[in-house]
Amino acid sequence: MMDRMRRGLLGFLLLAVTAALVGLPSPAGAFLSDMAGHWAAGMVSALEARGIVAGVAPDVFAPDQPLTRAQWAKLVVAGLGYGDAAAALSGQPSRFVDVPAWHWAAGYIEVLAELGLTAGVGNGAFDPEGPVTRAQLAVFAVRAAGIDPGGGSGAAPYADEAEIPAWAREAVAAARAHGLMEGMPGGRFEPGRPVTRAEGAAVLYRLLAHKGLLYQVSGTLVAFDPNTRRATVRDAAGEARTVRMDRDATYLRQGSLSGPGELRVLDQVWIALDDSGDGLFLEAWQDDAVVERVAVELGRALLLLPDHRWVERPIQPGALISVNGREAPAAAVDGLTSVYVAFDHATGEIRVMAALRHPVSGVLVDPWVDDDLAAVDLGGRVTELTWAEEPVILIDGRRAEVYELRAGDPLLLAFDEDGRIAYVEVNR
Repeated sequence: MMDRMRRGLLGFLLLAVTAALVGLPSPAGAFLSDMAGHWAAGMVSALEARGIVAGVAPDVFAPDQPLTRAQWAKLVVAGLGYGDAAAALSGQPSRFVDVPAWHWAAGYIEVLAELGLTAGVGNGAFDPEGPVTRAQLAVFAVRAAGIDPGGGSGAAPYADEAEIPAWAREAVAAARAHGLMEGMPGGRFEPGRPVTRAEGAAVLYRLLAHKGLLYQVSGTLVAFDPNTRRATVRDAAGEARTVRMDRDATYLRQGSLSGPGELRVLDQVWIALDDSGDGLFLEAWQDDAVVERVAVELGRALLLLPDHRWVERPIQPGALISVNGREAPAAAVDGLTSVYVAFDHATGEIRVMAALRHPVSGVLVDPWVDDDLAAVDLGGRVTELTWAEEPVILIDGRRAEVYELRAGDPLLLAFDEDGRIAYVEVNR
């Protein structure tokens, strides 16, 4: 049913754009070999595509090795867009006594200090080869994100709260409240444990997402042309933008490495661009459901879920909404049943709603009994039905015309207010 409703909405999208997602190969762009199947693979891949992270050797990221303070300096400075400034300071004397001018990260460490994100470890030292602890990472991340360290949540304290140093306690709470860091098993934070390279990359990913620096284009995918590699994305306000993906772009879907052939119309996507405006990295998610009933009022929808729970969600101003395959206002979905709904992966807001009004199933006997009549077998009874002026017809997910229908086609029909056939779906 969910795929059927998704294809129904595609009928509306095809009126405005060309949605071509077939015949695409599935290779992806660059991907570090030892990240396959790793819990942080998606986040590391996004940073790698932006040139923010690199391996310790060709094609090797070493996700479980400890992250050094010098490596963290490079990650943050490059992620915040100060890589050129770091290069300009490379080879210059450092303010820290243990960072020689020839150190590979000297420029990054100097920029980190100039940004006010570190004062070192005391006595004029930075300890570039020392490990980053979880307590230190919380302080680094909260400062870099521009978060008030005193703005933590009222969440229950960690089981080892007493072990968190006083200088890090507010930052740890703020990092948790803003989704930058999570606790460890058993409700512990483990403030003194060294951070792995994967954990550091994951925190940087969340930090950049918090600041809006990770992706330049985001929204609902409404078209993808395989020949030109152009993706059309509609944002939460309803504005559309088309981006050409680089030939070697990296693709993730549902958190796993994928290829362009696995993209689906209505996927929620985030795209990182290079300096020329081409897409370097595309991440896609699909959080959706077919709900039993919808009630709409004042920009919000009350949804009856399949488990019979009611939940209320805001409707995005630019949400894609259709009834019987045609664009409609949100109010047109009010009171309808079996409605396909897609949610924003981050906020839970509704970004897509598609419904069929009074759907019925049947078998086509004759598409043209008369000028505007079709004969359809509805449960063993042949009935003559009137065509609407411009019906939406989908055959195997493709927009089609009445003359392409054949006797014997299994049909899903929906009707307009006058009882005429407004929507036909055929899956041969």
